[in-house]
Amino acid sequence: MKTFRVLLMTTSLIASSLLMSACSSSSDASKSIDEDMQQRYAGCQIGAGGEDGPGQISGLQAQGIINGTLLREGSAIARSTVMLVSKSPDTSGVESTSTCTGVVIAPDLILTAAHCVNLAQGLSPQERGAKTKVLASVDPLCAVIGHKRQDILLDVRATIVHPRYSNYTKENDFALLYMNANMPAPYVPARLALSNQTVTANDTVYIAGYGRTTDVGQTDPDENRLRYGRLRVIDGDETYNLRGQTINSAASSRFLILRNDETSSGCHGDSGGPAMVIGRDGRLSVVGIASFVYNKNYGAFNCRSRLTYGRVSAHADWIRQNSNGRIR
Repeated sequence: MKTFRVLLMTTSLIASSLLMSACSSSSDASKSIDEDMQQRYAGCQIGAGGEDGPGQISGLQAQGIINGTLLREGSAIARSTVMLVSKSPDTSGVESTSTCTGVVIAPDLILTAAHCVNLAQGLSPQERGAKTKVLASVDPLCAVIGHKRQDILLDVRATIVHPRYSNYTKENDFALLYMNANMPAPYVPARLALSNQTVTANDTVYIAGYGRTTDVGQTDPDENRLRYGRLRVIDGDETYNLRGQTINSAASSRFLILRNDETSSGCHGDSGGPAMVIGRDGRLSVVGIASFVYNKNYGAFNCRSRLTYGRVSAHADWIRQNSNGRIR
């Protein structure tokens, strides 16, 4: 049994701050964007270089979101995956901006990780929701900065956090975002694996997110674009100790742990994103929501270790109860 350091998968970026300023709906918002960013995204093509991804093609080559594959606008994963930008207080109480990923699970409902939203004490669901924006594009920076697309910036009406979420043990890392309106076309709800769908050792799982494409501390000129990757579930006998609790990927576990390698991984910004399997009907089902990374090199700050997802089926009752009839 090994003890790994936990590394949460959010990222605070200048790009996030730019997106939040764009959310102001003021004509002066664009003036706050750095000239270098304006120049970089001038004439950009939204989703350039992306492909359809799993659920529509076969023969996948990517093995992670670091070294992952860009997704095309309107592809199967892209139609149910969004970027989140949230303002949350740091340990000193000062608000900072972070980016995450979310999954559309009903026309006006998004599932993400609890640590992706503002967790300040005393906020109402409506106040908590107002701290987050949803960005509906595979390439949000190109859309907002390069094309002045204010229509992709969507308001959240309210946010509900799992009442038993623990920032210490990382259990129940789930939150629901209720939108002001239905998601625009071509977005459609993802299929959730709400029953105890067994995902066994070495099964292939597809992940998606807007996170970093290089490890922490390295220059990343191309993050905040939606990518997917392919990883495998760890062996059933691999067990880890997370602050006093033993976790693994057994079917009865509340977690799903994925094995990455030295060249591929999920990273900061991928939190809240989906882990998916392809069913016999060829459709994708969401089996997990990205939560954290085990860092086997204690003290190092990187993304090169085990990716841990909250298992959707283990939280199915809470999702149903808080969907107001949207999920059955």
